[in-house]
Amino acid sequence: MCGIAFTTGPTPLPTLSIEHRGPDGLTKGSNHLGTWCHALMTTQGSPRHTLETAHGVCLYNGDVYNWPTEHNDYDSIVQRTTDDPSELIAHLRGEFAVVFAHESAVHFAVDPWRTRSLWYYHDDDTLAVASLPDVLRQRYGTAYRVRANSHYTWDRHTHRLTWKQIQHFDLTQKTPNYDLVFEKLEQAVQDRVTANSLTMMSSGMDCGVILAASRSLGLDPRTATVPWGERNDTLADRLKLHRSHLVKFPRQSTLAAEMERQREMHWCRYSDNEDTIGTMAIIKQLMWRKKTPRVLINGIGGDEVYSDYGVLGQPMRWESNFGGLFPKDLAHVWPWHGRVHDWMDRDDLVAGFYGVATRYPLLDRELVQAWLNTTHGLKNRGYKDWLRCYMEEKKYPFTDVKIGFAQWRRDTQVYGGAGPNDVSDRRDQ
Repeated sequence: MCGIAFTTGPTPLPTLSIEHRGPDGLTKGSNHLGTWCHALMTTQGSPRHTLETAHGVCLYNGDVYNWPTEHNDYDSIVQRTTDDPSELIAHLRGEFAVVFAHESAVHFAVDPWRTRSLWYYHDDDTLAVASLPDVLRQRYGTAYRVRANSHYTWDRHTHRLTWKQIQHFDLTQKTPNYDLVFEKLEQAVQDRVTANSLTMMSSGMDCGVILAASRSLGLDPRTATVPWGERNDTLADRLKLHRSHLVKFPRQSTLAAEMERQREMHWCRYSDNEDTIGTMAIIKQLMWRKKTPRVLINGIGGDEVYSDYGVLGQPMRWESNFGGLFPKDLAHVWPWHGRVHDWMDRDDLVAGFYGVATRYPLLDRELVQAWLNTTHGLKNRGYKDWLRCYMEEKKYPFTDVKIGFAQWRRDTQVYGGAGPNDVSDRRDQ
């Protein structure tokens, strides 16, 4: 996870908290366009330290997959940059945050899900942008979150800041099958599951469909699982199919100091639930301070986009907006995935804290678009129906019971540990 800090002023920002995000080097510089710091982490191609371009300065954090045959995605972006990068930003497909500091304006943007966090400060004379809010808060007293799916432009002459939506999703529901959805899933997995990645494995459907696609494509992903609160039968079947590291769920007290520091860095916008602790355990034990793997593949998106945390009108968690019963006109409820932004902020903070990156196949822009275009009837055929159909087609083991790191599951036999037998109707309470 790279770290970005830029200000139009001559005085550098306090960048200590973002410097450890980039294990491949630190670049600081200034010119008439502003002052910047870039903590570099390379996940594609060779490290790139030169940030000044023909049009100004480019600061980039992420992975984009538009040009798979080219060696380095940063170089691919720079080579296509014009004085007005609006068209380029709208074209990017992947996980990204980017800043272009040019002669006439400063542009900054994040992808549709804000998988890479970006914050800004703006007053009459100054614009500042950074990966973490505490960088700006230390200097200016506050910071404002960059909205997901947004491109901001600060005009150097008027000092006016404007923003616009990047991706406009087509909400028509006419496709009567999942053929294109399956094709886009496999492309999303092909792009993201690489030699330097580690895929989170559970007994759930979200990680399951990613792993099923990986097997279908002939990939052999390294996986990691925290066998705590899982359906043991499903997980056992998956462990037979993949190279997997078993990670013990840690005591929260062993991570207390690091979690407190992360709260400070992120202005208390931080969740210390079981998902966070499990993710931290995997990163610390298998990825931290290692050259590979350095990218964590995560199944976020299955609940937030494809089920709305519900099924056929029945909410399964408080985050649900309409119980997962999709209307004939999606415009009445889209976008319904606001909760995903909280998980993105958390993952960006935690992964960046340990100098690793994250990728999200289920949030691939083209995959989401293909699913949105499927018919209203397909969407309401069952819980995460397209994920279930794909795994059935690939004969991959799965369960459709909602799972995770929830505390109550430790006390049930079906999820491991001693407890009552009948848990069939208990879902993420």
